[in-house]
Amino acid sequence: MISKKITSLRKEKKLSIEELSKKLNIAPEVITKWENGDLNPEISDLIKLSEFFDISTDFLLEQTNKRNFTYYEREIKPEKKLELYHVIAIIFLTLSCLTIITFIIVSILEPRMYFDLTTNTNYEGIAAYWKAYIEVRIGLIISLITLFISLVVLFLPNKVIKYFTKN
Repeated sequence: MISKKITSLRKEKKLSIEELSKKLNIAPEVITKWENGDLNPEISDLIKLSEFFDISTDFLLEQTNKRNFTYYEREIKPEKKLELYHVIAIIFLTLSCLTIITFIIVSILEPRMYFDLTTNTNYEGIAAYWKAYIEVRIGLIISLITLFISLVVLFLPNKVIKYFTKN
């Protein structure tokens, strides 16, 4: 029961009901009712209790025997991290390829002509898009960089990836 849990945690810290009430900013009468089982703590009070006693709310509500969850219990296993990196790399690889293919198809289906007045040069097709639209250049450069990074992540030996993703 939560009443016994609150009582034992308070006694463990060698606190009186009044001392605990001051630290949590909760009336002593309310804490007494919790410990007697006459009243259950509100959710906000459960959070205050768990933070004060450095325990999980699950432990307080007797959902688990572990006092607190550690960082390592919530951390993704390295093998799963590696799989996740590969999946993300494949997604970015696919998106990069689609962007580049779309650019090529659009430049073929809707050919453009661009005349550069500074050099008196006429550009057609892909070159015209490249010269005329900075957005196209930026998009393609980002796609190519993403493509390169995705390929590196996919084909580097796992030990190298693990070395760079220790944290």
